[in-house]
Amino acid sequence: MAADLNVGEPRTVRMIYFLPNDRPFRKEVIDSIRVRIRQVQSFIVDQMASNGYGKLNLRVETNGRGEPLVHRVDGQHLDSHYLDNTHVVYDEIDLIFNLKENVYLIVVDHSINAIGLGGGRRAGGTGGRRGKSGGNALVPGNLNFETVAHELGHAWGLRHDFHDGSYIMSYGPGRRRLSACHAEFLAVHPYFNPNSRDEFEQKDRLPTVRFTSPHQVATLEGHESPVNSVVFSPRAPVLATGSRDRTITIWHTETSTPIAGLAGPESGVNSVAFSSDGATLASGSSDKTIRVWNLATRAEIGRLIGHEKGVRSVAFPASDKDVLASGSDDGTVMLWDLATRQPISTMEGHASRVNSAAFSPDNAILASGSRDGTVILWDVAAGEQTATLEAHASGVSAVAFSPDGATIASGSWDDKVILWDVKTRQQIGTFDGHRDNVNSLSFAAGGALLASGSEDGTVILWAVLKREQITTFGSPGEVLSVSFSASGALLAAGGRDGAVRLWELSEWTGPRPFALEIISGDRQQGAAATELLQPLTVEVRDQQGVPLPDAGVTFTVTAGEGKLSGRFTVEHTTTDADGRAKLILTLGPDPGSNIVGVSIGARELATFTATGVGTAVAELDGDYRTWHLPPAATVRLGKGALGRSDLAVVLSADGRYVGWPATSVYGYTKRTPPAPWRCFRRPVTSGPLHSPVAVSWPQGPLVARSNSWMPPQAPVLER
Repeated sequence: MAADLNVGEPRTVRMIYFLPNDRPFRKEVIDSIRVRIRQVQSFIVDQMASNGYGKLNLRVETNGRGEPLVHRVDGQHLDSHYLDNTHVVYDEIDLIFNLKENVYLIVVDHSINAIGLGGGRRAGGTGGRRGKSGGNALVPGNLNFETVAHELGHAWGLRHDFHDGSYIMSYGPGRRRLSACHAEFLAVHPYFNPNSRDEFEQKDRLPTVRFTSPHQVATLEGHESPVNSVVFSPRAPVLATGSRDRTITIWHTETSTPIAGLAGPESGVNSVAFSSDGATLASGSSDKTIRVWNLATRAEIGRLIGHEKGVRSVAFPASDKDVLASGSDDGTVMLWDLATRQPISTMEGHASRVNSAAFSPDNAILASGSRDGTVILWDVAAGEQTATLEAHASGVSAVAFSPDGATIASGSWDDKVILWDVKTRQQIGTFDGHRDNVNSLSFAAGGALLASGSEDGTVILWAVLKREQITTFGSPGEVLSVSFSASGALLAAGGRDGAVRLWELSEWTGPRPFALEIISGDRQQGAAATELLQPLTVEVRDQQGVPLPDAGVTFTVTAGEGKLSGRFTVEHTTTDADGRAKLILTLGPDPGSNIVGVSIGARELATFTATGVGTAVAELDGDYRTWHLPPAATVRLGKGALGRSDLAVVLSADGRYVGWPATSVYGYTKRTPPAPWRCFRRPVTSGPLHSPVAVSWPQGPLVARSNSWMPPQAPVLER
């Protein structure tokens, strides 16, 4: 039977009617399939012609009467078996048809009129490429034209296009147009243009456009189904990939060649993870099991059974190779002891399936992201929930800790990436650049870069400190998983097309912020509610101790209610060409300590302390060049009424005495900005100051500390 069913012209759309074994046969569904596929043909002819490509069309398998041929496949299970995860029909259809040789429109006539995606999530249909020459469109029995055309588009390699809601590859109403870009794509597609067939077959690759960049260094091909998970070894130039084709492949990334294949799971592999020493690999599968492999011998050394539904995620801690975490479609997170192959704890808190799990670098916290839209933080030692992070508008598909453990990134089906402060549990940033579900996240070494992979077919590289998008890498189809190498120099992305792409990132992973040092401005004193005279200045250096320009720095007032730049309690800035960043602090309204922390990313690396006083102090001790006065103070030499015999001193912009001018002045008031100099006729000569000093300050009481300049005399104070 299988051989007969696989007879047929290549590059042909074939149709399957799939019927659960407790559902009645409905001829009207067969009739509807034939009507819809003819509508799609007419649509393609019309749209290709209107875009200037003539009457190109797809080929449909027909019977002897020239009618679209629909194959019936009777399911082996009851209707309920196909409701939560309708994709299990592929396991049965694969036994009869070679789904990698043609594009198949598969209509499942079950009771919910939707396609179950697992974990209670549903869609109107799904589609995608399969193998080198095939593709599948999976739709329910109440099929409509828009859904059939949209999912067949995915089967041919078309991505979503939301530029116009009327495009067939959008989600808008009245989808009756093919975009010019997609028409151009189909014009050279061998399913539509027979003249393109030899070229595609000769290259032995998918009938699709290859999105490449100067940074893409390799495409790893070998899997026959979507690659759900990619992960680099922490100890070697090795990459592990897990696929829906039920296999795991180990690749040598320097040669871009496979070095081992691991088989065994009874259904698709959803997640793979290396132990901290790189010697062990764990995999989680839809068959509810976790398998543990010794990479040296390529042997399976353990199987963990405890989840009631498929395992979506597995994760090792950074420094304990004998502990493993797993997240499942059953909504639980489990911790396992690999030595005994027994669960340590089962953590319940999510209302739906757990898509992702990740340990903090110190192994103390486990984060899990769920379809219920939340990120839960768990105390690993106690096995208890400590916090719930809520901000996403849809399910959370990915979570990742920054290398310093201070930040959590979460990716969601709402197309966004959110950054969270681990200590405060507060949202500290949002990356909004994808146009479809975010499926995976990975931090680079050092934490300055974050990669996100999405169903929109892109990988976006983000600058974590600056909170901005750096660059975007394109992929021919949905990106399901991303991973940085241990050095951060390579980025891998696994796609729905079964391929893994590698990008070289040295352009962005070169020098990075490593150390921060206070240069000036610490331990100042001033009147409450006034600006400090010196800015708070820091210098950022890279791993080699070289000052690093254009690095993101955050100043945060943590005590004293002071204001940065006169307005903010938190201010983000970047270092200048000399690697320095500076801000002015206005002291808080009350006397006492003002504290400002300075951080790179989430790492606080320096702290400034300043003191606000109720009575301003004029420091007139020692060398006149070091005298220090509060803002708006007036200083003159002499006593009594100001006269032309008085000598003047010159104040710098920060309020310090730096000398005296060549002409006599009666006085100078330091304001912000400084007032113009008041110059008079009488010249003076350089030399030590001999007159008493008179100081006035309009904002309140002023204390002048005794001076010791020549000759020692007590200053005169004015109010």
